[in-house]
Amino acid sequence: MRGSPPLHLAVLLLAFGLLAVPLIQLTGVSPQTAYSSAPTEASKDKPQPVRVVLRYAHQPQSLRLMVDDKDLLAGIDWKVSPFEVDTEMIIGSDGQEFTLEAKWKDDQPDTAVTVEVELDGEEKQTETRWSELGEISDVLTYLWK
Repeated sequence: MRGSPPLHLAVLLLAFGLLAVPLIQLTGVSPQTAYSSAPTEASKDKPQPVRVVLRYAHQPQSLRLMVDDKDLLAGIDWKVSPFEVDTEMIIGSDGQEFTLEAKWKDDQPDTAVTVEVELDGEEKQTETRWSELGEISDVLTYLWK
């Protein structure tokens, strides 16, 4: 004898519910963050926590990473690579621009600096720039979708 369709539907929904809860816990995705995207209109005017990680193979003589008029490396010991800088900044819908400036000794071969930017709840963005004639002066743009 066949069961009634509403009973099969109820059993199917119960099985789905029992599987969904452990899967959400295993993936670490909460319902609030499952659909998060780039900074929203409501959050773009508020400073957000940002972690910046810099790496280089050869220690520069001078190194600056500017956001607007602020040097993120001021007062930080950047003589050992890699190093991290935790800060807060307002991230607009068109992303964030950083100005990277570095200088090496004249006899230093071309080398690279990598700048990773992590925004809470977003994928890490990475940019690498190579020196030319012992210097880097470039604008790095980070955009979160």
